[in-house]
Amino acid sequence: MPNYKKNPVKGIPIGIIGPDALVKKMLKVIQNFPSFYPIPKVYQMEDEAPGLAETVAAEVEALILSGPMPYRRVREETRLNVYPLCASYGYGVVPGLVPVKKPARTE
Repeated sequence: MPNYKKNPVKGIPIGIIGPDALVKKMLKVIQNFPSFYPIPKVYQMEDEAPGLAETVAAEVEALILSGPMPYRRVREETRLNVYPLCASYGYGVVPGLVPVKKPARTE
């Protein structure tokens, strides 16, 4: 779970994964939600999405993926325990909003 005591003012950390143009659009939309703190991750090729999701998963409470294909790849190619949700912001549906559930510790 992210350490909110480090930066309690930032808000809920949300990972945003996609190509540069779509990440920029999603960042503009998420500005309307001051309780979210976006952590953008940009890829050049769609096959980079699973690796970026694994990289940012420890820092975020949810991921927003730029479309159905990167969403599917993250679901199928990672060990993240994610559940699909859809969020509507008045701009249509933002595809691939998924909460990140951290695996239980085995200590």
